[in-house]
Amino acid sequence: MVQVTEAPEAASLALREFLTGPEDEKPFADFLAWLQRERVLPQIILYEPAETIRLAELQRRGLIPWRDLPVLFVLGATPSARPRIPRAFRHFLLPT
Repeated sequence: MVQVTEAPEAASLALREFLTGPEDEKPFADFLAWLQRERVLPQIILYEPAETIRLAELQRRGLIPWRDLPVLFVLGATPSARPRIPRAFRHFLLPT
C-alpha cells in the first residue's frame, strides 16, 4: 500500500467533475487556492470545446489563481471520433 505523506507536485482535475453547476464555483475556487498554497500545480482536463470557454471565463473572473495552467484535451474517446482527431483538437482552441 502506498502512503502519501505530503502534497504531490501536480494533480489532474476534470473540470466537468468539479463544476456540475454554478453553486460549485466557489468550492472549486477555494480548492484551487488551497492547491496553490500547497504548491500543487493542477492540470485541467477538458472533454469538450465548451469547457475551454468555461475555463477561460473562470480565469477571467479570478477564480483560477494561475495565469498559465496546463490543460489536457481528451480526444478520440470513441472509435468513431478517432479519424477526426486533428480537426477535433482545433475546436478546443480559443480564437485569438
